[in-house]
Amino acid sequence: MCRVCRMESTSERPLFYPCLCTGSIKFIHQECLTEWLKYSKKDVCELCNHQYKFTPVYHPDMPTILPIREVASGMAYSLLKAVRCWIHYSIVVFSWLIVVPLASCRINRSLFKGPSYWIWDFTADLFKAQDVYADCIQGLTAIMLALCVFISLIWLREQILIGGFQMPVEIHPEEAAEFMRANQPFAGEIAGDAAGQGAEEEAGVENENNWQLFEWERAGEELTWDRLFGFDGSLVFLEHVFWVISLNTLFVLLFVMWPFYVGYFFSSAFNITEYMKAAYFDGFITTVLGYFILGFLLFLCHALCGALRLVRFHRTLGMCYLMLKVVLIVLIEVGVFPLFCGWWLDMCSLPLFAETPESRLKWFYDAPELSLFVHWLVGMVYVFYFASFILILREVMRPGVLWFLRNVNDPDFNPIQEMVQYPVIRHVRRFLASVLVFALTILICVYCPFRIILRFMPSTLPYRGSNRSDLPFLSLFFELLLLQVILPTLLEQSHTRQILKVLIFRWCKVVGKLLGLTDYLLSRENNGAVPREQQNDRGRHLLAAEFGVLEEDLDRNLGAAHHMLLIGGRSSTQHQPYVKPPYFFFRIIALLLVICVSSITFSLIALTVPVTIGRKLMHCITGTDSHYELYTLSCGLYICCMLIRLFTVSFSYIPRDFKMLADDAKAWLSTVLINWLRFVVAVISYFGLVAFMFGFLVELMIVAPLRVPRFGTALPCLFMIWLLGAFYCKIFCVCMVTIGPNWRMRRAFETLYRDGPRNMDLQAFMTNAVLPLFLLFGNLLAVPYTIVYAIFPILGCDAEDQLQYGKRIYPGMFSFFLLFVFLAWQFKKIKAMMGKIRNERYLLGQRLVNFDSKRDERALSSLVV
Repeated sequence: MCRVCRMESTSERPLFYPCLCTGSIKFIHQECLTEWLKYSKKDVCELCNHQYKFTPVYHPDMPTILPIREVASGMAYSLLKAVRCWIHYSIVVFSWLIVVPLASCRINRSLFKGPSYWIWDFTADLFKAQDVYADCIQGLTAIMLALCVFISLIWLREQILIGGFQMPVEIHPEEAAEFMRANQPFAGEIAGDAAGQGAEEEAGVENENNWQLFEWERAGEELTWDRLFGFDGSLVFLEHVFWVISLNTLFVLLFVMWPFYVGYFFSSAFNITEYMKAAYFDGFITTVLGYFILGFLLFLCHALCGALRLVRFHRTLGMCYLMLKVVLIVLIEVGVFPLFCGWWLDMCSLPLFAETPESRLKWFYDAPELSLFVHWLVGMVYVFYFASFILILREVMRPGVLWFLRNVNDPDFNPIQEMVQYPVIRHVRRFLASVLVFALTILICVYCPFRIILRFMPSTLPYRGSNRSDLPFLSLFFELLLLQVILPTLLEQSHTRQILKVLIFRWCKVVGKLLGLTDYLLSRENNGAVPREQQNDRGRHLLAAEFGVLEEDLDRNLGAAHHMLLIGGRSSTQHQPYVKPPYFFFRIIALLLVICVSSITFSLIALTVPVTIGRKLMHCITGTDSHYELYTLSCGLYICCMLIRLFTVSFSYIPRDFKMLADDAKAWLSTVLINWLRFVVAVISYFGLVAFMFGFLVELMIVAPLRVPRFGTALPCLFMIWLLGAFYCKIFCVCMVTIGPNWRMRRAFETLYRDGPRNMDLQAFMTNAVLPLFLLFGNLLAVPYTIVYAIFPILGCDAEDQLQYGKRIYPGMFSFFLLFVFLAWQFKKIKAMMGKIRNERYLLGQRLVNFDSKRDERALSSLVV
């Protein structure tokens, strides 16, 4: 009886037992199993996990060997199909990567020219053959920018509608009316969306059974990525190409051309066009000026429509004004502010590389785009690390000390909502305050330390910005050391965050005790002055005394704080009260002076100590003083971090007994010695011997034939060969772990990555990874050499012929290997194509194979053997 349809076996529909299942579910019809496999999208049994097997059923008249005519016709048909597919894909690639960006770029460029250009020169300019590559790059950039702007505007509109305007929870009728009048357009739009959603739901309920033939056809024509770009074989993508070009042109008209001409007319009216042209980016500056003017005009029109009670225009103009306001604020905070920080950092750090303001201006005039990008990138990095340092300060110091800085780590912090809700004046004040804080920080931490170094330690500056070493292999060695040893150790093994927190806490303790500001700087939890159980009670007493409320009202005020968070405000519960000492103002002034002195001292240490240690180390290694300062600074930082780590570990062992400390040190040294011995053996074997053989083999097979002329002699540098071999070995490790076949060498590397060098199984690694590679590379190096210099002399070759054969046997062996791989790949393709031809002409169907335990056992035993 079939396990699916519960029918008996017949001559037309026999029963099969294809898996390990027994009893009433042992048998099944092939048709029932096929339908179930189509539905479940599996090829194994759900109960026993045995894979179902089918055998093809061919026509009885099928020949054993396919005729030449059928093979030739099948190959011709496959070739014709491949050529047709190649032509279609070429048209698709040409349309999307050449036609669309080229047409978009040249149409966008023509929009900014006069009407006479459109009449006489537009067609010739559109189809000209000059500057095709540059125009394609510009067109692709413009299309991607338009797509990003479109997605950002849609997301910004959703943010404004969702979280920009909430109704207060408890509000009087008069206040509710005033609130609705103030936010009429957005409330109306939200209400309209809700009403539309309700109507759609009702319509859906009425028409949920009416999705008939036309809806099925529409679902069948659902747009996919392949259909959109034309990879499905159809030519519908040509319509999409036309729409992309048209929409990109419309985007340029609305978002670039209109603001540009508004800014141009304004600058021409006030005679400031010449000043903009002197800035090398007059088009961009004019467009941004146009956006500012359009924002001001939108604000005036929005206010006028609100006064005239034009609800629809008031809502539309309000939405446009808010979106433009957010975009301009983002442009200022993400573009202008980091650029200012980068330029100010550059001006304050000119002595670092012995530069002058004139040289920086010359660089800007020679490459303005590159100069702006580099300064913006430097400013962004500085802002990011400054914000990270502020987060560490907030974790250590009392909540409320850094009240003038925004807490970006706050889960309730939403910059987009703040940009929407707060007025422009508040954003201007914030921007000016941020400029002042960052400018003073750079002045104190960068400019003043450089002045002090130039005054008292002039030999430290300038840093060498280029590699002047006469030994290039040493530079490559230091790059390898930097990339493979120093930076991974600093990023993975260092405890920079914890060390900074400890240093900040100790600094706050010392300075707070000296100035009497410990309660102001540190929270009571970090200060340890009050037990944790008493902190809440003391805070409640102080809050009640300061604000004149009862302690019982504080619990009720917690709901008000939550309510303030819901409507976009800020809660005051993050502020922790403190005891204000006498002469508080003068103590704060002294605290600011101590902060300035401490910042200058720390900057002096960071700018002088690591680079001095690195220079001394490089001089001891190489005997020269001309080294790239990146290497010296990295080595100095590495040594300083190791010393700090050693000091912290030693400091943690000080409270212990001497005997216990000696026992721990002995056990630790024995463990570390064994681990290091195993690690050294593995490193020398793999990154020493195997890496040298790998690099030498690549040198003989690929590099030397391409670099050395026919009658020249190769002079290999063994150190360079080893360095390149080490890189090849690391690339081989990564490839073996990620995309390698599932065999014992891959498992050995995966085990090494998982366990690390401390728990490494040296025997398994040497047996499964190092030894096979050693034997492979050794044979590849030794066998050709033996053939040329041991067998060829027996055959009568002279020394000159041996030299030529020795130069050509390794690239010849590599070429033979590539030819063998290509022929094997073609053989597999031809075999698959012949099977496809046989199936197309003679295949009748497939027949389910019954389970045979003895057959499976024999196959398993043969695999084991």
